[in-house]
Amino acid sequence: MERIVTAQEMRAIEQDAMERHRIPQAVLMERAALGVAHTVRAILRKSNCAAHEPDGAVNASDGAVCKPGKPGHAARKPKILVVAGKGNNGADGIVAGRILLLQGYEVRFIVQDPNPAEGSMLRLQMDIAESLGAKMIPFSMEDCEDPDVLIDALFGTGYHKKDKVQAGTAEDKDTKHTCPAEEIVQTGIDDQMLQFMHRTGAGRIVSVDMPSGVSGDDGSCCESAVNADVTVTFGLKKLGQVMYPGARLCGRVIVWDIGLPVRPDLPEQADPAQVRTICTRTDIRSVHRKDADKPDNTQQSVICTDDGSLVRAHFMEHHEDGNKGTFGKVLLIEGSQGIAGCAVLSAKAALRAGAGLVTVYSDPGNRIIIQTAVPEAVFIADDKNLIARMQWADTIAIGPGIGKDDAAAEMLETVLRTIAGGKSKSGMSGHARKGLVIDADAVRLIAERNMYDVLDKAAEKVPVILTPHMAECAALLQTSVPELQKNRFSAVKAFADRHHCALICKDARTVAAAWDCSLLFLNILGNDGMATGGSGDVLTGITAAVMAQPTEFSFGSRLYDRAVTAVEMHAMAGDAAASKREKRSITAMDIAECIGR
Repeated sequence: MERIVTAQEMRAIEQDAMERHRIPQAVLMERAALGVAHTVRAILRKSNCAAHEPDGAVNASDGAVCKPGKPGHAARKPKILVVAGKGNNGADGIVAGRILLLQGYEVRFIVQDPNPAEGSMLRLQMDIAESLGAKMIPFSMEDCEDPDVLIDALFGTGYHKKDKVQAGTAEDKDTKHTCPAEEIVQTGIDDQMLQFMHRTGAGRIVSVDMPSGVSGDDGSCCESAVNADVTVTFGLKKLGQVMYPGARLCGRVIVWDIGLPVRPDLPEQADPAQVRTICTRTDIRSVHRKDADKPDNTQQSVICTDDGSLVRAHFMEHHEDGNKGTFGKVLLIEGSQGIAGCAVLSAKAALRAGAGLVTVYSDPGNRIIIQTAVPEAVFIADDKNLIARMQWADTIAIGPGIGKDDAAAEMLETVLRTIAGGKSKSGMSGHARKGLVIDADAVRLIAERNMYDVLDKAAEKVPVILTPHMAECAALLQTSVPELQKNRFSAVKAFADRHHCALICKDARTVAAAWDCSLLFLNILGNDGMATGGSGDVLTGITAAVMAQPTEFSFGSRLYDRAVTAVEMHAMAGDAAASKREKRSITAMDIAECIGR
């Protein structure tokens, strides 16, 4: 797993490196700038080494010397423009420009602050560059360029303006570098410099640490934020580089090692308590109704992503001497009159995800559709068989398509109380064995019918995973979607901890947390073609199948690992579907059929 940090966490890590480990700031800056310079040279080499390298320049990647252009065709020196802000990000850019200048490139420096404070890193780096022949040109809107590469070193992770916009309002890739001046609101020199970078007509933009105008903490951005081709970030990837809309503006993200004493990866057995973290404050008090009158709770967590390694490790494991009962028995309680598709998709997904046996409980009118579409699944429709199948199942999934009327609410309560070992209003009692997955209408019912107490009792008996999308999650946490977006990580983790469960909040960037692990998982796999009706039902089936697998498999006993594996398996199936057809043409059944490919 790969660790993701906020801008605040990164500053704490850098401060720790300088104060506790006594690594000089200038050393960290020099190494960071080398990464930027290396990236710029790689971009220029891609087009044509002879035309885009100074004569006799050394190739930074393999040590080869670039040959000069053909006789009579003198190679033009590439033009590099550095736009430097007034902080340490600007100093990083100036060091990178100085390195490229010494390598023979034509480099111009435009600075926001031509007279920085004495003793600052910016002042030091400007003095060094000027001593080597560089000229620091004060910023002017009239000074327009046409560089081959623009090095954006204006803000970095230091962007904290309040005029941030919601996802979907940033410029699309088709209009990058050519945003008309009248579309950019000018509120000061910062915005004027952002506007200037849009007007330069740069062939490529390389941003230092973060595209200027994008928040490193959450990916929000201003309207005139830089749309980079490549972002060179240092030490660890930033949250704003993987959250939308910022993720769209970062281009390709290169994580450059600058020698910080921190691991970018989180080994499977890593203790998050040993990883330097920051406290995240939960502003949504209603994540647990019992604590609504208490002060906000503060908790520590580490955000991480994964490249699918959990799925590759777990999905391939299969006992040669196993049988259909060995690989998990799943009961799906889904669908109501006229709504059978959700059950079909979940059943298909559960089987593809490795469940040995699947039973579907649904409205009697859905029998023909479900048994025709998924002949491998058993179909039941009467309550007597439901209780028996609950005893039989390793994992029960409930919610998609069941509706939100009184009958659906009573059925959900019956399931929860039976799992908890108590009696429902119908007098039915019992105890299910292994796990519970709650999605869609069942999530809404818990929120609307105030079933938090019975949910807690069920979670005391078996592992529980809830898989709501953003609107359902907001209802569950008794808040609004905009408020949840502001506090997504801390709110999801707080709910999981307080209700002794795992919570998967589905979105373009799905977040997962569980009570038994302090890690917060942020999924970066998958694609926008998965935004189609029924995709969530596929995840429900996958999650149920993963939950039903024997504990002796490499999944281990942590609920967190199983939740993350389900999310990744779903996303990887979506990517496999996208490799077969255009994303806009992907259906939920395509995703289900691609599980395991």
